[in-house]
Amino acid sequence: FLNENPSSYTSLLVLQSLFLILPINESENKFNLLNDLQKKSTTGVALIAKIESNKKTAIGKPVIPFSQVGMDGNIVDITALKGKVVLVDFWGSWCVPCRISHPALKKLYEKYKNKGFEIIGISNEVNSKNIADQDKAWRKAVKEDGINWLQILYDPQVFDAVKAYDINGYRTKFLIDQNGKFVMRILGNSEKLHSELEAKLASLLPE
Repeated sequence: FLNENPSSYTSLLVLQSLFLILPINESENKFNLLNDLQKKSTTGVALIAKIESNKKTAIGKPVIPFSQVGMDGNIVDITALKGKVVLVDFWGSWCVPCRISHPALKKLYEKYKNKGFEIIGISNEVNSKNIADQDKAWRKAVKEDGINWLQILYDPQVFDAVKAYDINGYRTKFLIDQNGKFVMRILGNSEKLHSELEAKLASLLPE
């Protein structure tokens, strides 16, 4: 439908609805097939802005740097981890799928952490407007789930990681290789996605 109806506003809406499903290069290619009327519409301008933002975390792109005080009071600086394979994990204490997936992720961390694997959790607690309540909910969830990797609390006043990494849903994870390049983006939680992550880790950190 998209390919056959480039002048239809419906095509633009269909493409918008498929944004989280299609590979970003395919979304861009299909957007470019639309006519100028659709591209220049309010929806079209917003969609291409999302596509451009998403491209910043495409496979092969350099990691978007950030440095922030972590849960233990020490600075978590992703650029200082170059040489390791790093998983940047966007989650929240309120996110049931995120919490359910923690046991499997903990096993993966135990398996690979001594081989050069690190995880940075970025917890988004903005459901609460009070920063003290956000901090409390975050720390409580980390303790309850027994998480022992690096953790920071999302604070857009310090660094808007959600915007920079174009987060559209939870849980979202990014795998970054030893050279500081994005190699994988995972949206959601399932056994299949976890297996794909583990397979990629095995290829980056062989026995």
